[in-house]
Amino acid sequence: MTMNEKQRNGRTRLVLRLALAIQSFREADAMAEIILSSKLEPGSHGYHGSVTGLAVSYCRPFMQADGLGSIHKDFESFSEAGKDATVFEAIHQDILTFRNRIAAHHDLEYADGEFQKKNLPHDPSSFVLKLGRKDYAVGSKHTTLPPWRIGEAQKLLTFQIARAQQALSSVVISIAKENADSLRANGGELDLVFRAIKGV
Repeated sequence: MTMNEKQRNGRTRLVLRLALAIQSFREADAMAEIILSSKLEPGSHGYHGSVTGLAVSYCRPFMQADGLGSIHKDFESFSEAGKDATVFEAIHQDILTFRNRIAAHHDLEYADGEFQKKNLPHDPSSFVLKLGRKDYAVGSKHTTLPPWRIGEAQKLLTFQIARAQQALSSVVISIAKENADSLRANGGELDLVFRAIKGV
């Protein structure tokens, strides 16, 4: 593969990473909207499942994906967010931690520590055992991001979507400039098919 082909493939993968990041951020934003509009009870399975969906979708671009990689580290820095930088940094880290230590795994030590610091609404170590004559039920309070943090997450998502779209637009503009002659020849429209080559 020539250097030109490697550069083209690198740019193709960048476009794909950014497009998939925007999709993931929009999925997370949709989950946040559902959580806020439906007024789900924080201890319920519906609330926990929705927050888990938000966290998994938001975190997907930051995870190392085989053949694709993760989104650029700039998306984990919030200095350009002005007065919201501290809040965005905190909720970003909290969502990543929630995904890695609560949603994807049951890290009881971590969750108990967070409950002790009053960062979780329910004690993750407690459960209720209901005994009946012929059956039983075990119930636990799911540990989640509390509802007031979901509004913060939505603001973060709006910020992340906007800057991912801006980054994607920059790459697309450079592709359009490189294909200006073909665009003119086709009346201003051109379908370009790209395929990211794994490992390049």
